[in-house]
Amino acid sequence: MPSYPIALRRGHDRLLINHTHPFISIARRGHTRHSSRMSMNGFSAIVLGPEFGNGSSDLLTRSIGGVPLLLRTFLALQRGGCVHIIYVDDEPDEGLKALQNDKRVQTRIEWLAADEVKEAELQGGAVAIVPASTVFDYQILREIDDVADADCLQINESGILVCGSRRAAEFCQSPSVSDLMTGETGEFATDRYLHRIQSNDDIKPAMRKIYESLADNEGGLEGFLDHVVTRRFSILLTRMLIPFPISPNLITCLSFLTGLVALYFFSLPGYVNKIWGAVLLHVATVIDHSDGEIARLKFQTSRFGGTLDLVLDQIIYTFLMLAVGIGVASDLGQTYFWLGVACAFGSFMGCLYTTVNQLFETRIPALVERPEEEVVRSESRFSKMIETFGTREFGYYLLFVALIDKLHWLLWVFAFGVQFFWIILTVLYLTEHRQSRKAVADA
Repeated sequence: MPSYPIALRRGHDRLLINHTHPFISIARRGHTRHSSRMSMNGFSAIVLGPEFGNGSSDLLTRSIGGVPLLLRTFLALQRGGCVHIIYVDDEPDEGLKALQNDKRVQTRIEWLAADEVKEAELQGGAVAIVPASTVFDYQILREIDDVADADCLQINESGILVCGSRRAAEFCQSPSVSDLMTGETGEFATDRYLHRIQSNDDIKPAMRKIYESLADNEGGLEGFLDHVVTRRFSILLTRMLIPFPISPNLITCLSFLTGLVALYFFSLPGYVNKIWGAVLLHVATVIDHSDGEIARLKFQTSRFGGTLDLVLDQIIYTFLMLAVGIGVASDLGQTYFWLGVACAFGSFMGCLYTTVNQLFETRIPALVERPEEEVVRSESRFSKMIETFGTREFGYYLLFVALIDKLHWLLWVFAFGVQFFWIILTVLYLTEHRQSRKAVADA
């Protein structure tokens, strides 16, 4: 779960993008060394089947992170912005063809023999040529801005090539990389994961790369302890849950219920109950990380899931310090109950602004669903302040204060500090939105 007082969500990869917002700028990684004439926006893809030495039909149906290998390739291309996939194999297995019926597949898929692929079929745009047995981060394709029709771009040594439609069609008639790269060539360097699976022995190292990508602290948005400790435990949990047909939304609800149990223990009198509350809050945070990891691994991200995750988190963190106040009041007196009420009010305001920031100001990977949407970051002081206090370190501080039995000190500090926080956020929000409206009017 997110930290307190501002609970910035970083679990599921889900939600809406508004490219016209004056505070938002596109966040991109990587670079290319090629001419810039043909956009990769809405590109086609040729997926090379076993005929081209890319595993066997049985290997392509093996589960990789809870998704059959070939289906993972299709879904990664789709998330990368591909609008048309041609699977090239003279005699595709019927079991492989059935994968296109998966409800997650929205992109048009054709099954053709190599000599049936014509330039017209590729819609005249940029084309990605992808071995069916390669697992890769779909963000790689989003980072390639454009490629010239006469050029060929190779992505590391993954076997993935990007070129114009004419050269792609010619490649299918004479499937040789050397033939394809007779013109100007370039290389796209990336540190995102890529792995070619040629046999069962390649599955384990491929999965290791995929799990390592889940631990990537994208943009430094996670706090140090959250990244080093919590994320490691959540990936272990994810690896245990991946084989089972459990939806990310169900895991989100489990995290919420665990958080409610943590609030109950915080509200009880006694030192030991407070410790249990802090420990259960960490368990809820680990589960909350896992729901997003599973959503990304299984391509089950959705706006509904992202919104559900965000709202349930805000509920827990709105009432967290109220529960602490009730528990401390049972031990030390009624004054601490009212301090808890003050904390709950300030927390509600903080969580309200967090929700506004997530839905309207900034778009992190947790809030992107469609291929045409981009991961963006707001540069406003309002969003920057929320991100500064938006790591999940607060749970560790709460555990430490509970261990030394000084939660009553935290209530005093928090009851006043959180009021200053939301008041400053209000001033920043109103000021910057007034400035942005004036800038739009002047333009």
